[in-house]
Parts: sequence; C-alpha cells; structure tokens
Amino acid sequence: MYSTAMRLTLVCLLAVACGGNAQPPAIAVVTIDAGAAPVQTVSTLAPAKLPPPLDFGSPLVERRAHADWDACGKSIVRSASASTTLANVTKACGTVTGLHAGPAPATGKSSASADAVAVAMHVDKGKCVRVYATAGAGVKSFVVVVKDASGRPAAIYKADDLDVAIAPSEALCFKETQDATLSVSIGSGEGDYAVQVWTE
Repeated sequence: MYSTAMRLTLVCLLAVACGGNAQPPAIAVVTIDAGAAPVQTVSTLAPAKLPPPLDFGSPLVERRAHADWDACGKSIVRSASASTTLANVTKACGTVTGLHAGPAPATGKSSASADAVAVAMHVDKGKCVRVYATAGAGVKSFVVVVKDASGRPAAIYKADDLDVAIAPSEALCFKETQDATLSVSIGSGEGDYAVQVWTE
C-alpha cells in the first residue's frame, strides 16, 4: 500500500518591486506536506545576465545594393603598391558607378599587431558613397569598418590576399549630414594600404 501522505515541491520565480526600484529576482521553494504547515524558503541567487542586444547596423545610413557594380575592377591585377592598385580599380569603376572621387586617398603602413587606423569622412545629407580599399602584397587580410557619427557600424568590408580590393557592390546613402569614420585594420601580415571614398 502506498502512503496517503503526499509531498509536493513547487519552484517559482518571484520578482518584487519596491519604491520604484526593481529588486533582484529570487527563487522561492514552497514545500506542501499533507498534515503539516507549508514552509517557504527564499534563495538569494543572483539573476542571470542577458547578452547584449544584436547590432543591426546604423539607422542613419542606408545600404543600397548595385549588382551591376560587382564586375568592375575584377580584371585589375593586384600590384605590390596599394596606391597603384587603388588608382587602377577606381578608374575602372568610375564610369560604371557614375560616382566621382572624394578626398585624396588615405594611405599608410600597418600590421596585424597595430591598432586600427581611423579616417574621417564627411558626407552630406542624401548623398551616397562607395568605399574602395586596397593593400600591398605583404598584407594577407584586412578589414574596413564604416561608422556613422554616433559610432554605430554602418558596414563592415573584408578582403584577403585573393581579393584585388574592397569594392563592394553597394552604396552607403546617408540620411543626415554627418562626420562618419572609416577604420582600417590589418588582420594578417603587414604592408601599405590605401582607402578612398567616391561620392555622388
């Protein structure tokens, strides 16, 4: 025969607010025993931390795809000099995109152990731009990140030693006049780099 005594343990999550300040949630364990008074104990376990929200890009910059831009520059051979490669790629793509060169290319040398190099980029409201970037023969991979005025990433472009250049098949269109930023970082290797923005 089974005993007629029944024992039930319930676990529930309680959240208590007091004076407008949310208190950390606590785990309450309630034990109900037939013929006995309920006993409640409260744990002081700290609440689990949630991961940060995903970043879905910049609300200030619209990315507009241009499939017809993809082919331009593919026939260019990567030169030992980043500046030479950049000049050849932008020349090949200028007619296709209908854009014109912005400020002079930002150039320099860097390595995988160095910090990212920031390049200022002013864009007027309603204007669209295309980012070009190249690296010398000693660079095996590099990354260019475009950030809006608030520091939120609008686009991230990557290239390895098989890529002639970063020449994305999209335009970045700015909804407000702002001082954006380009950051260039070397993922592997070392050598020179060149980056330039073309605009409407």
